[in-house]
Amino acid sequence: MENKQTGFKCCLCGKHSEGWGKNKQFGNNPSPLAKKGECCDECNSTKVIQSRIEQYQVNRMRKIKIKIIDLGREKFNGTFIFEGNKKEINKQLDNECRKHLLSNDISCDGETIFAGFRAVGRIKIAEEQHGKNN
Repeated sequence: MENKQTGFKCCLCGKHSEGWGKNKQFGNNPSPLAKKGECCDECNSTKVIQSRIEQYQVNRMRKIKIKIIDLGREKFNGTFIFEGNKKEINKQLDNECRKHLLSNDISCDGETIFAGFRAVGRIKIAEEQHGKNN
């Protein structure tokens, strides 16, 4: 009679876990954090599910109306509509601010626009519409 080891090694934390199936060798799908292997219930609930939620939020398409308030020394104000996922919208916002500030070192934390480490303007989300996920 063969004595098979039951369970599996989690591909994320490396711990031995008891899964399900005849030899308890099956765990959870670790995607998007790993392409191969099985993950334990703890890693699934604390890492994998959170990663999937974050990935969905980044990829979610949206149309957003943003007011730029008091940008730069000339106190430029404007309202713009940007479309795309979070990454694309941030890039469009950065490009619009660069046009008015004539600076490449632009960043935004969601409320304040920075040129380098100096706050140079504010934004206000006037309206946001969500579309279908890519």
